[in-house]
Amino acid sequence: MRSMTLEQLRAASDAGGVTSVTLKGQGGTFLVQIVTRSGADAVLAKARSSEPRRFGNPASVLNVLRDLGSLSANLMPASGTRRRRDLLQAPVAGPRHCARRIAPPLIQTG
Repeated sequence: MRSMTLEQLRAASDAGGVTSVTLKGQGGTFLVQIVTRSGADAVLAKARSSEPRRFGNPASVLNVLRDLGSLSANLMPASGTRRRRDLLQAPVAGPRHCARRIAPPLIQTG
């Protein structure tokens, strides 16, 4: 799989050469996988290296992709993530430090 910088992704997207973009969860980070019209797969890389650009927050990835224009993205959760029912039972700190349950996710997967 080859790498593509943000500027290369912007140029390919403007030229209509990007078929799909997928946010893929990997551990505690998200990677951006790109499929081009030529069928080549790529991963979004850092500006000055071919190392994959990792995002800790999916919202920051969506902000970057939104700046590219009319690009839509798919979301693929990490294979090692906890199941939904485990997430629903995980206590989190709420207002006044009360324990409460996490609401179901807004994005449905699978």
